Amino acid sequence: MGNNISVGMGEIAVTTDRDTELMCLGLGSCIAVCIYEKRLRWGLMVHVVLPSTNKRDASMPGKYADSAIPLIMSEMKRAGVRSDQARVVLCGGAAIFPSLEGIMDIGQRNLAAVREGLKTHGLRVIKEEVGGRESRTLSLHVGTGQVRMRTVRTGEQVLVNLGD
Repeated sequence: MGNNISVGMGEIAVTTDRDTELMCLGLGSCIAVCIYEKRLRWGLMVHVVLPSTNKRDASMPGKYADSAIPLIMSEMKRAGVRSDQARVVLCGGAAIFPSLEGIMDIGQRNLAAVREGLKTHGLRVIKEEVGGRESRTLSLHVGTGQVRMRTVRTGEQVLVNLGD
């Protein structure tokens, strides 16, 4: 039986345990950044909540896109993962509250900030399931590289197998 690690809002999880599944539950406007390195069977997931850092709340760098991306890069360097070896998947960024759309579309702002940060650091996204109006749950099985997404409407589906 495998280990499940639930990555909460603003948290980051990194592992090479092949029996582990990293999971971000109930992504609404938040963005799950999932990174996998096939050779090392190395997985990372961060649950980004907001686009930019609130300087008064630097205790959770994974919470903000502008501090989460440098944290990701630090974890990659520590593990010996090069940018050209990293396979990146994004999920979330929904407009859960349509009445706020346009005024305060946090999902789209989060997505733009994450994309820009990844691009700045030379990380290329190979799969996205973003936007829309429904929440999602994303999981990465570290041993196989399989990334799955679940929604209420569509159930569970394999998005991509990063281990291929």
